[in-house]
Amino acid sequence: MNKTPHQVEGDENEYVPFVLADYIHNPVSLARIENRLTRKQLAERLGITVGYLGKIERQDEVKPALVDRVSEAIRRKSA
Repeated sequence: MNKTPHQVEGDENEYVPFVLADYIHNPVSLARIENRLTRKQLAERLGITVGYLGKIERQDEVKPALVDRVSEAIRRKSA
């Protein structure tokens, strides 16, 4: 039987919490989803297009400077 990342040996009916980070590997996507923002909302806060944000979210690796910029945009309330 295949196990999810959080499943442990033992009771198959045991509650296993859903951890979004186990399924979303891009830090920009993860931060946006965890903060309940749409792509449109985050793109507006970053001053970029939704299409460009989508491109960023599809990348396997994101530079730390961009992650910092996204974190700052998420903390900032929309104007």
